[in-house]
Amino acid sequence: MPNADSQDFQAELEGHRIAVAETFQRLTGELATSSPGAELDAVRTLLTESEQRETRLVERIATKTIEHQALRARGELERYRLQLQIAELEKLLALRDTEMRRLKSVLEALMSEHAECSRNLRAAAAAPELEAELQQLKVQLDRSELEAAQLRREIEGSFALKLARSVPWLLGPLRALIGKRTQAPGGGS
Repeated sequence: MPNADSQDFQAELEGHRIAVAETFQRLTGELATSSPGAELDAVRTLLTESEQRETRLVERIATKTIEHQALRARGELERYRLQLQIAELEKLLALRDTEMRRLKSVLEALMSEHAECSRNLRAAAAAPELEAELQQLKVQLDRSELEAAQLRREIEGSFALKLARSVPWLLGPLRALIGKRTQAPGGGS
């Protein structure tokens, strides 16, 4: 596909060919009316110049065609390189997608662990309240044990308990006496 320069050169070459053809026809017409030797040299000079111009234009067209082909080849190489780079980037993107999915699952696991830690932290925050309640219960237990010990001392020190404990001691000899009287013959009452 020729570029703008190549088309310009083609148009310029065609313009020169037309100009040479017109000049040749004009000179040929003048040659018929004038001296053939001088005119013939002028025509040959013009033909040589036009051939040289045409040769230069053809060379320029060939040069531009070569440059165009080189640019086209460079463009093809660049396109191929870019296609390889795109394929490589697509592979990298696929790897990153896989890595992101893996990291997402790890992140979800960490988030669930964080939620559980938060629940445990809330429970631990409530634990001081429970611990305070436990401390209160321990204090109450200590008070109850002290009261029980005091009541035990009071009970053990009470007159009624001493009397109740001494009853068997007092009653033992009385029983023995009563037991002897009931066994004695003819005992009287």
